[in-house]
Amino acid sequence: MGLLQRADLARPMLSDTLIVAAGNVAVKAAGFLKLIVAAHLFGTSDAQDAFLAAFLLPSVIGDIFAATGAPVLIPELLRLRADGRALDADKLYREALFAGFSGMCAIAGALALAAPLIFPILASGFDTAKTGLTMTLFYCLLPLLLLAGCNVIWRAVLNTHHRFALAAAAPAVTPLLTLVILVAVVSQWGIFALAAGTIIGGLAETALLACAIHRLGYAVLPAWGGSAGNLRSVLSQFVPLLGGSLLLGCSPLIDNAMAAGLQAGSISVLNFGIKLVTVITSIGPAAVGTAALPHLAGMAARREWQSMRRNIYWFALLIAGVAIPATALLIAFSEPLVRVAFQRGAFTESATQAVATVQRYSLLQFPFAVLSALGFRFAASLRSNDLLLPVAAVGICVTAAGDYFLSRILGVAGITLTATFSQLAMIITLVMLLRRRLALKSTPFPTNPC
Repeated sequence: MGLLQRADLARPMLSDTLIVAAGNVAVKAAGFLKLIVAAHLFGTSDAQDAFLAAFLLPSVIGDIFAATGAPVLIPELLRLRADGRALDADKLYREALFAGFSGMCAIAGALALAAPLIFPILASGFDTAKTGLTMTLFYCLLPLLLLAGCNVIWRAVLNTHHRFALAAAAPAVTPLLTLVILVAVVSQWGIFALAAGTIIGGLAETALLACAIHRLGYAVLPAWGGSAGNLRSVLSQFVPLLGGSLLLGCSPLIDNAMAAGLQAGSISVLNFGIKLVTVITSIGPAAVGTAALPHLAGMAARREWQSMRRNIYWFALLIAGVAIPATALLIAFSEPLVRVAFQRGAFTESATQAVATVQRYSLLQFPFAVLSALGFRFAASLRSNDLLLPVAAVGICVTAAGDYFLSRILGVAGITLTATFSQLAMIITLVMLLRRRLALKSTPFPTNPC
């Protein structure tokens, strides 16, 4: 088999990855435009602080559900379809939609009751009036959780049908409509125009996804299917994946805690230095994981182990061939990028030098982050999400130890360099665990890709 023919095995995943990446870029661009307009209208005022504090919890919870819902639902839906159990797949969809919506309703209710206890802690520096405004905005934004309970399920189903473009680009509707609402009513409503725009945009995104789901022949309204048999299998994968995701979410907390122990300004340098990596990671690795999962899960459902293995091998080569040169280019132009983006006013030349150094080290993790996203989706396609917990534990241990020692040698740059070692350690651990899991399933993973 020639090299080009082998690469063709991964071409469908590559083309879908580009589609998802384009959608992610559109979403990020729309969000950035909204951020610019909001900054122009509200600056760093108390109202802006209150909105950001109120938006934090719904945003984080929605992101966690999105990161854990699709990897467990997509493989199960594709497995049932591959086994000729279309009715069971449809029942699972209805059960998952009901569970997602009702679960988010329960979380929203609990947060509404706990808000008077949460926000005096979460916004401890706010005065009484500012805390009251934050809580009012928080109650206005809570419906976002209910919408997320449906949207995550619908995007997962669209991805199983390879409708990647709509699923990826639909979230851009929210910031775009928010811009329209802001321009129209900000003079009358103030900061509540931003909250209203967010909710109205979220409703429009939900309606767009609902129409797409309806056209595919699925029910739109959540309803219990009368049995939880297949849903239990999904939940058995969801719980460990959620635990691993929460564990990995501790990494930024560790990084900031270590930076706080260094010289003054280190936390700011760290956060400015990782900003570029945060953006490209939310586009590149996220696109790889989203596009690869339905392809890999479909092959796993059909037990096409050899084809699956070849696709992973050549897709990894293709994305490494793109990610490594891109990383080298960004590292080479790190300082000019920081200067153009940040150097003005109180952001001095010395700050540019410090942030550019941190950014160079942080960029080293990007190729590993892309490969890690592929590895985690490979595990999800095999319904082995429980492996994320030990992998995340290794990552957290490396992060804590590396931050402690390297920050004393390289300062803030050592903290970002640790992220690269953490990603590498997680990839190695995941590969070892996957090989063992595949051996137990008596589905050998050949050494020779040919």
